[in-house]
Amino acid sequence: APIGTRVGQIQLVPRFSYKVSGVNQYFDFDSATGWITVRSTVDRERCNGSVDLLLVATPPSIIHVVVIVLDVNDHAPEFPVPFQ
Repeated sequence: APIGTRVGQIQLVPRFSYKVSGVNQYFDFDSATGWITVRSTVDRERCNGSVDLLLVATPPSIIHVVVIVLDVNDHAPEFPVPFQ
């Protein structure tokens, strides 16, 4: 997916703060909106098909997010409008 593509959103709890725990090279997390977006090119073979993100919230809680990565070469293209 292109850099900046939204891949998911976490439902935020008011008055909590959130941050990504540990090193994450593939995705960004916007703590104001809860959106997870693509930071850099993700290669399915390099990440074994998924990327784990750990979000830490304050007051203390942990959110485990798994982003499933599909290989575009393994799937037929999809077109939004039928071909005429």
